[in-house]
Amino acid sequence: LNTAYLAAAGVEQGQDWRQPTSAVDAYPLDWTVTHGGKTWISFVAGNVWEPGVSAWREVVEGSDAPAEWVEPTGAHDAYNSGDQVTFEGAVFESVIDGNTWSPSAYPAGWKAVP
Repeated sequence: LNTAYLAAAGVEQGQDWRQPTSAVDAYPLDWTVTHGGKTWISFVAGNVWEPGVSAWREVVEGSDAPAEWVEPTGAHDAYNSGDQVTFEGAVFESVIDGNTWSPSAYPAGWKAVP
């Protein structure tokens, strides 16, 4: 329903982020927006959060490197096994589900990717 509502309101994928006013105009899972000079993709359904704060992942175009690690705010945006991030200039892959720690805070939850 969110996708249909957004389309009816003239909101399209890739447009500038705007603060949703309710669950009705919240961003659906996998919706892309631009914000702060970056492109973001919604990591959850019913996303009302600001990109860079919670429930969004940065889309890194034209690069083989994954997006910078962003501290999750809860289970809804935690990293899962296989998710890759760039952290302090290196690439890491989560080896656990529900990973809310940085590679330096909990090294056992991550492996370096060569």
